[in-house]
Amino acid sequence: MEGGDVAQGVGEVFDRLRRVRRLGPVGASKVAHLLCPDLFVMWDYKIAKSYGFNPDRDGYFEFLEFLRKMQGLARGVVEQKARVLGCSVSEATRRLSEEHGGRTLAKLVDEYNWWKTYRSVVLGPQWREPSP
Repeated sequence: MEGGDVAQGVGEVFDRLRRVRRLGPVGASKVAHLLCPDLFVMWDYKIAKSYGFNPDRDGYFEFLEFLRKMQGLARGVVEQKARVLGCSVSEATRRLSEEHGGRTLAKLVDEYNWWKTYRSVVLGPQWREPSP
C-alpha cells in the first residue's frame, strides 16, 4: 500500500462506493472486498473504532489508513510464519491461505478483527499489532 498510484486507486474505488445511496463507508468496504478480496479488508463501526478510526471521518483517507494498519498486521503474521517455517514470505502466505481453507490474507485479517472485537478472543502473539 506504499505506491501513490495504488493508494489513489484504492481511494477512488472506496469513495465512489461510499457515495452510493444507502451503502456508506461500511457497505463500501464490504463491496470493495467482494470486488478485490486480496486487497480490501472489511470494516464496520465497532472494528474501525477498536483501531481508533471513524468510518464517517475524512472519506477514503480514513479507510486507507485502516488498510495500511491491516497491511502491517498481516505483514507481521506472514513474516513470523516465514521465520518459523524457514521459507519465503510468499510461501508463508500461500501456506497460511492453504491452512485456512483458501482464504485470502485480507479475509483472515477480517476474521481476526471480528473475533477480537466481538468476542474478545485474544489470539497468539503473531496476530498482535506490531509495536511502533
